[in-house]
Amino acid sequence: MAVERMLGEEFELLVANVVTVLGYEEIARQVRSDVAPWVADIVARQGPIRLIIEARVVPISQPDLRDLRDTVARVSSQLIALGRKGDKLVVALSCPVKREHLRWLESEFRVEIWDRTVLLSMLREGGQTATDVLHQLRAFFVKLRRVERDVTSSRTGDLIPDSSKEDTISLGPVPEIAARESNATELSNRLQQTPTGRRGAKAYEQLVQEIVEYLFGDYLVDPRPQNRTEEGLDIFDIVYRVRPGHPFWDTLTRDFRTRAIVFECKNYDAPISPAQIYSTERYISITALRSVCLLFTRKKPSENAELAAFGAMREGGKLFVLLHDKHLTQMLAIRDAQLADRGGQVHPSADFGNDPTEVIDQVIYDFLSRIGR
Repeated sequence: MAVERMLGEEFELLVANVVTVLGYEEIARQVRSDVAPWVADIVARQGPIRLIIEARVVPISQPDLRDLRDTVARVSSQLIALGRKGDKLVVALSCPVKREHLRWLESEFRVEIWDRTVLLSMLREGGQTATDVLHQLRAFFVKLRRVERDVTSSRTGDLIPDSSKEDTISLGPVPEIAARESNATELSNRLQQTPTGRRGAKAYEQLVQEIVEYLFGDYLVDPRPQNRTEEGLDIFDIVYRVRPGHPFWDTLTRDFRTRAIVFECKNYDAPISPAQIYSTERYISITALRSVCLLFTRKKPSENAELAAFGAMREGGKLFVLLHDKHLTQMLAIRDAQLADRGGQVHPSADFGNDPTEVIDQVIYDFLSRIGR
């Protein structure tokens, strides 16, 4: 713990030095809030903009999305409590974060993330002070890597790797997936180009089924279309059987006593209303072990539609997971990154921590946390 605390204090000081290089003034550390029981690591100002930073050492060279989600969620709640309207809220992380993961984390938790790559890139262009801080950061990351290796070796009983060879820290960004190799890019473009309303209803439904197969086809199998019509805008829903073995789907089916997951497509050109929740609710059945519906819409549902979904959960135990185009685009990017880590293999592996189901899990948590009594 003493080593972790020392590393945390050193990293916080280095981030403060980066803030100085960026031209911020009135830099203060360990600032206690008058309205919240937390202390801000760094507070600074640049003209009318107030910057609040929480710095966290993540002693993993490449943490998975699940761990990053937990870390950023915990820190962002503190930043939001500490901040005021117009403040710039930043989580500084000592590890590199994949660009696909970073985009989702920033969007979901309403903070800016300065990972290792961002911190180093901020110092590329600058004078002597920036160069000095750059060298200090690089040296810190090398030390952090050696500490991580030593801890890992002591836990496993392996020989400690030879650290006499010079470690290097890349200044370039975490590699992103090339567009020509990206299924996410192709599927996202098709989603954006699919017209809303009656004209694009069939194409939208077919595309959603293709996207679901790409995202979750390892564990959602045997799709069964359920034909029905509602104003020509949503022709059918799809029922999937859940194959055991994935922690998210296993937990979902256990907690909500369901053997099948319903996927409903609504291609409306406006936010859906409570009527669309009520019409779908008739096909969700607790007794038939079909109590969960992932409902896809083009736009974020209206507030009243959310209230109807709250009622279905509170009064009938039926879970509606409300997802729209933004969620699909985020999950596609995360899935591409996951498959890239596997060398492009589509077959399931133990890499559950980088799974696109993290997005759905966060949506469900947000939904359940806001249901009234």
